[in-house]
Amino acid sequence: MKKVPLNHEILEFAVAQWRKSDPGKAIARLIEIINRADHANEANLFGGYALTLLYRLQPILPHDQNWQNKVFDGANLEDADLSEMNFSGASFIAANLANVNFERANFNKCDLTGVRLEETKAVIALAVKPSENGLIALYSDGILREWEVKSGSEMGFTNVGNMQGETGTMIGFDSAGKPWTHHGQNRTFLSMAQDSWQVEGNFPIKDTYDCIYVSRDRVAFTNKVDGKPLELTLVDLNSIEKIATRQVKQPQWIAVLGPETLIWSDSSNGFLIAHTNEVTQGVEYKLEMPLEPTCLAVFQCDPRVYLVASGTNDGRIFAWRVKVNEDGLPAWIESQKILETKAHSGPVTTVVIRNENQLATGGADRAIALLQFVDGNLAGKLERTLKRTLRCKGMSIEGVKGADEYKLLEAYVTQYEREAI
Repeated sequence: MKKVPLNHEILEFAVAQWRKSDPGKAIARLIEIINRADHANEANLFGGYALTLLYRLQPILPHDQNWQNKVFDGANLEDADLSEMNFSGASFIAANLANVNFERANFNKCDLTGVRLEETKAVIALAVKPSENGLIALYSDGILREWEVKSGSEMGFTNVGNMQGETGTMIGFDSAGKPWTHHGQNRTFLSMAQDSWQVEGNFPIKDTYDCIYVSRDRVAFTNKVDGKPLELTLVDLNSIEKIATRQVKQPQWIAVLGPETLIWSDSSNGFLIAHTNEVTQGVEYKLEMPLEPTCLAVFQCDPRVYLVASGTNDGRIFAWRVKVNEDGLPAWIESQKILETKAHSGPVTTVVIRNENQLATGGADRAIALLQFVDGNLAGKLERTLKRTLRCKGMSIEGVKGADEYKLLEAYVTQYEREAI
């Protein structure tokens, strides 16, 4: 056990085998190992492994078990409920205690050095990794996390970098799979190093250009010129030629649907869509929303069909299937609403479409919601919510080792005490 790391696949395989055979016998054996995993016994090398496996087999850990003065280094108890349990004097060096419920738990004199204790903040931006199994999230505290999103598997995450988590920041990947961020008048290119993403270069943008959207061979942007109406411009990146311009109000979000079709937000209508050829130049198609859009995502299903998604300040998510018939009037565009549901308890801050069946949204409520489209059901299906919360009300932490960990827990315990006054 000492030489073989207990990754998720090994854990799930072992637990599945025990559940099929004799889970009671396995639980008894694991508790026996835990009982001997004190500081003076070399069996403590396996205490963390045993506790991890026990938690997988029996998610509600026994409260009558003696957890004090044990060694649980490296244990993975993510999402566990440890409320009202006594772990005083135990060692959890380098353990994963993310999203654990610590309410009224006794952790006095515990060694929490290197422990993962994280709480997610408001979600600023989301992007899908080219592999589709990874979801990149930027939070308001500047932490950049990569969530591993696989159907039916544990949703783990890795912190991959730190940057300014400013409202309005966008993240994405170019056609070569390299990540970028965009905020204001600056686009930053990143390199995906093994431990942390690093800034590779910055591309400044003219002050007159705003609201920029880049696809594989098109770029759309708004152009502010003093004394002139605001213009939305579409440029062909292959020929570096301007395809079309049109006067617009002040859109917050723009995108392209195919080589000659633009979509942009409008505070009073939701979204407007327009073709750039001469026949349909003055025709605008509406995707109506009850409130002003707070974000925009598009996904190409085939050369003429797109998914469009957005959110609002009251936590609702909207999505449409849009077919662009680019051969002219009268029916040059068709749309069907496929999703309208409440996914957040506050404003929706970002949305990204992972594939033809699923999208992910982020909110000011610190959560990422994974939603599946369901034929004939506008409510869709909420598959998972990705969120990390530290619940520390009434937690005892006197004499905790690990300066940074103690400071973090003390701040949350104090916050709960102030709220109770």
